[in-house]
Amino acid sequence: MADVAKDKIHRLLSGRRIIWIGGSYHLVRPSLSPYVSCGVFFSMDPSDQKRLDGQSSFLLESYFPARPDWNRIDDLSLNNALPIGCKQALSAKKNCIVFPYYVSEFASALARENHFPLFGNPHQVCEALYYRDVARRVVAEAGFCLPQVLTFQRDSVHSYRALTLQLGTRNLVLTPPYSDGGAWVYPVSNPDSFNEAAQAILGEFSPPILEVSPFYEGIPVNIHACNLPSKNGEECRVVVYPPSVQIIGHPNLSDEKFRYCGCDFAAGQLILKSIGEERLYSICKKIGQTLFSKYGWRGMFGIDFLLQKDGTLIFMEINPRLQASTYILDIEIRDDYNPILLHLSSFNSNDTDIVESVASMRYKISGSLLLAYNSMNTRLNAMDRIPEGGARLVDPGGILFRNQFPHGILESDFKTIKTEVLDVALAQKKQYFKACSSLMVVGS
Repeated sequence: MADVAKDKIHRLLSGRRIIWIGGSYHLVRPSLSPYVSCGVFFSMDPSDQKRLDGQSSFLLESYFPARPDWNRIDDLSLNNALPIGCKQALSAKKNCIVFPYYVSEFASALARENHFPLFGNPHQVCEALYYRDVARRVVAEAGFCLPQVLTFQRDSVHSYRALTLQLGTRNLVLTPPYSDGGAWVYPVSNPDSFNEAAQAILGEFSPPILEVSPFYEGIPVNIHACNLPSKNGEECRVVVYPPSVQIIGHPNLSDEKFRYCGCDFAAGQLILKSIGEERLYSICKKIGQTLFSKYGWRGMFGIDFLLQKDGTLIFMEINPRLQASTYILDIEIRDDYNPILLHLSSFNSNDTDIVESVASMRYKISGSLLLAYNSMNTRLNAMDRIPEGGARLVDPGGILFRNQFPHGILESDFKTIKTEVLDVALAQKKQYFKACSSLMVVGS
């Protein structure tokens, strides 16, 4: 079968090279790896340097005397902290574009100071959408139910008991006001756990406010969408991709209860049947159009929500960036709807022939991935937390990938499919690794 996406991306880039800023090397495969001239991988895998194609390619981290801890370095000062040799190498680059996984202040400064086009939305817009209250306003009229949320100033005194009375439950969730892949999201069920969670968040981030909401039961779901502005920039088409079920806070993968640990697209097909294509497509299209009209948003974005037993869809957050699971779509969709192709097109003033249709949700995506962490915000660098039975670590970044396996990792969670609704009561998330023996290695 012809790789339409590969040919069109090659023509679209027209000889330009890419400065990639984001996660480890697997995220640029398969579509972008031939074009990466400089890699800023923010990963723990030193072999990323060897994986870059061509003698003119280099890894930014290689210019530092010691490998930086990208989880701790200050994004505001990162551009100034670059070694002189790295800055000289960047200034020598010609005909490049900056392609970030997400648009950080560093990515914006790197593009601006080196006069490179930035294929990403403005940093200020991305930062705003990471705040959950902003995202909730975007989706308010789209068709999702919004969670009940209370906010309070970090210096104000709030007792656990007062919050339980206001929210009507003792099972609460305490978070900073912005999203970060489920990190720093704490379940609290008594005064001690509430105080510990508040101290942990305030000690790490010093956010101006905290958010608290009830704990909602449901199956966590993610969906990709892509905004494609017309040539005149006045209209926007929205492409919506198949959903995936998220693997959240699995004890074998993370020590955080709500940490994003991966996804399963095969299980997402069951979700889509339960929710209904037209319903979910309509909701995502409205969100994409609102993002475009209010913020001028172009390209890919993600939406996280919960599917409850009665069919209610509770909005969680918007991911204003590419996502880890974009990698799966990039591998399995190699035609005009390839997500990297459309993302590039949206910033290239390149009108496409894509027509808005629910058909883009009907791809039968079979891939899954797992992300493993050995501590807060740090992915596994060893095998000690991966279960036995044939599962192997893809790279020291900790990403496992399953392809062409007929059943999803989460298949055993969905024992009952009703006419409209998945029976969430039976989804106990106890069998994530039943299919681990069929995981296959990528990136090697």
